[in-house]
Amino acid sequence: MTVNVTDYTTFIQQTMGIPTSALPTNSPFILQTLALAQEIVNPALQNISLPGGSNLGYTGPGIYELAVYNLGGDMLINFAADQPGQVFFQNARASYGINSFKAGVIGSSADATTSESMVVPEAMKNLTLQNLQNLKTPYGRQYLYFAQAFGTLWGLS
Repeated sequence: MTVNVTDYTTFIQQTMGIPTSALPTNSPFILQTLALAQEIVNPALQNISLPGGSNLGYTGPGIYELAVYNLGGDMLINFAADQPGQVFFQNARASYGINSFKAGVIGSSADATTSESMVVPEAMKNLTLQNLQNLKTPYGRQYLYFAQAFGTLWGLS
C-alpha cells in the first residue's frame, strides 16, 4: 500500500473523527499536511513490514503510511483553519493545549508532603521543538511511536 489522499481522507474522517463540515474533502489543508508529513517521515520506514501482517491477510496501511497519516493528522490539529461558522479546530487546539508552550518534559515533581521522580528516557532528552509539539496530540504521539520504534531512522540520536 502507498500513501494517497483517499486513504488519508478516510483516516481523517474515520480515525480522527473530523466531520466534512469542519474539513471538506477539497480542503487544501488535506493535501498540504499530507505533503508535509511525507517530507518529514523517514522513507526508510517503507521497508519495514508489519509482523505477521501478510499471514493474517492484512492489506491495510503499513508502518510508513500510518506514520505519515498520524503526523499529517497532528499537523491538521495544529494549524488547519476552521470553516466559517465552525469551531472544530479551535476546540481541538484548546483541548490538546496546542497553543501553550512547553519547553520539555517533567523530570521531577514535589510538594510539601509528597515527592516523586521519574527517569526521563534518553530519547526524550533529545526531542526537538517539533517533537515536543507532536507529544500534545494522540496522533503526534502515535507518529513518534512509529518513528522511535525503529531506531535512529527518524533523525534523533
